[in-house]
Amino acid sequence: MEKHAVKKRSVVVSGRRTSVSLEDRFWDSLRTIAEAEGKTIGVFVSEIHARGDAVNLSSAIRISILDYVQQKGFDKWRNAMRSPAAVAGAPN
Repeated sequence: MEKHAVKKRSVVVSGRRTSVSLEDRFWDSLRTIAEAEGKTIGVFVSEIHARGDAVNLSSAIRISILDYVQQKGFDKWRNAMRSPAAVAGAPN
């Protein structure tokens, strides 16, 4: 399997199930950020969707992850990525 393969997963966004395609590393980051903010992935993605920053939800998620890392600081993100849940890839 390709290292940066895109995976499609279902997420409930604002009460509706939708599919989102992201690379594994973005799924890991999304899970980690949602956990660090005390939210589920669905709630976090719903907030991203509600902002309406991009036509494509996958792109909006990637940009939001980048914004989070830039705003909150790389160290906070890196430390969160080292948490046991992130390392194990535990689903939310």
